[in-house]
Amino acid sequence: MKTLLFNVEQGEHLSNHIATVLALAEKYGSHVIASHITPLLSNYLPYSQGYFVADGFINTVVEQWTDISKEARHTFETHWPDPGPPWEWTGEIGDAVTILGEQARIADVTIISIDNRELPSGKNAWALASDLTIANGLPVLALPTKCSAPLGTDAALIAWDGSQEAAHAVRHALPMLKAAPKIIVVEVGEDNPKELPGLDIAPFLVRHGLQVDALSRIPEGTIAQELLNVAHSNRAEFIVMGAYGHMRLREFIFGGVTREILQKSDIPLFICN
Repeated sequence: MKTLLFNVEQGEHLSNHIATVLALAEKYGSHVIASHITPLLSNYLPYSQGYFVADGFINTVVEQWTDISKEARHTFETHWPDPGPPWEWTGEIGDAVTILGEQARIADVTIISIDNRELPSGKNAWALASDLTIANGLPVLALPTKCSAPLGTDAALIAWDGSQEAAHAVRHALPMLKAAPKIIVVEVGEDNPKELPGLDIAPFLVRHGLQVDALSRIPEGTIAQELLNVAHSNRAEFIVMGAYGHMRLREFIFGGVTREILQKSDIPLFICN
């Protein structure tokens, strides 16, 4: 957790999420890459090259984006203490998934805000976390609009299904898991608990010196809602889970556990593909 990539997006959530990133950077001694991305005009206005789009309108849009970028940096600098954890600012123009995907290669985790806002690219904020996870397979820490930094005060929850994606998520999350006083490993399935995959991750975690409780649940509603119910009942600070592991294309198109939990969670999510 020595390099945190933080996707900076101007909005009412930003100051709270800067505080979250700051707390994580202070705890883990991290360097922060604060990345603000302005979308391509062609993504926002598909017909911007057409004769019927006035140059004045295009210039107005560009000026607005420039102001937003300046405001985002000002908000970040205002809320970041001096002295504080080291940081750098990057401002680029282009596709957010592509740019963040490249930047994430030299970071331990990418931190992204999730809510139902529509971004200038036309996507919802939660979809950016989803797309980035699919694109590069690297870990994403998704922050709901109102949340506190997971600093090891309360339990962490692992959504375990025995998949490769879940295993990747657990390994990448180990620094944060080791800070937690207790780990809740939960399997949620629609079958009889005896037929669920074995809780084979628990011994692995115990050998890392972690205190682990293992649970199996049959959901009354959706799997995503059951995971959130278990997290709330155990006061979990964050949830670790693999993303889009089973029938990935179908889940992405028609919805599924990953998509629903990104849309509904009020708890930070550590996800990995």
